Amino acid sequence: MLASLRSHFARPPALHRLAHSFRYATLTKTAPPDPSSEASNQPLSRWQRLKRERRAAPTPLNRTKHQFDRQEAYDLHTALKHVRAAQWAQFDETLELVLRLKIDPRHADHNLRGVIRLPHGTGRVQKVAVLASDEQARQAIAAGADLVGGEELIDKIVKEKGRPIKGFEACVAVPRLFGKVAARLGKILGPKGLMPSPKTETVTDDIENIIKEVKRGRLSYRTDKAGNMHLHVGKLSFPDDALIENTLAAMRGILEVRPASVKGKYVLKAIMCSSMGPSVNLDHQLLTRKALE
Repeated sequence: MLASLRSHFARPPALHRLAHSFRYATLTKTAPPDPSSEASNQPLSRWQRLKRERRAAPTPLNRTKHQFDRQEAYDLHTALKHVRAAQWAQFDETLELVLRLKIDPRHADHNLRGVIRLPHGTGRVQKVAVLASDEQARQAIAAGADLVGGEELIDKIVKEKGRPIKGFEACVAVPRLFGKVAARLGKILGPKGLMPSPKTETVTDDIENIIKEVKRGRLSYRTDKAGNMHLHVGKLSFPDDALIENTLAAMRGILEVRPASVKGKYVLKAIMCSSMGPSVNLDHQLLTRKALE
């Protein structure tokens, strides 16, 4: 027993130097790549440049914050420069115009809802569902609608609790089916902001034109419970002139739907921001004058 334990814990015999050289081949050092070669001259992506420079990608914790006066109200050009300077996200951010209006959403005429046609679009890919049948359904398919159906589509949306239209930005209905849509889909489409309405021109027989407008990127707006308006006026990849023209067009559209019962100031505050960036105060009085020119 003792002899077997000794043999079990005994050290294995060492390999002879010659045997070791035959059993294991030494690794050869490879020469570093020639910087003048054709492969090294290929353009590097942003992530490759960060890795080469031994720097981490920007995050909310390690990014360099752009400094500006948060209390000052800027003109539109200067505010856009601050928004671009503070950009750090790795995707094409959306530029947003936020307006605080002197309205009370508890009043029916203060619930503002409608459509603004921006000169350069919003830059977002819009998915459109059309509730139509027969010839109008064929027109919708030819115009590029993403989902088309009649009463069978209404039944499917009710049965699956709105899953077929998940991810859609607009829903269009023909007047013949609007009664059934309002009765059966009101509680499903309403909270999603997809309920067809004459105010947003989504209850119409002109299927082709409404699909083209939505696909082109028109701006749909609606006040929230606090009386604020959030307007997506483009992407930061747009040139400055396009973003400024879109912003002025959006501001002009909101000024045109001012309720008659609102006295005094209508726009109380204006803010510009990107998807992941800080808010920049706008001179709302100057912005109003520019929009009305």
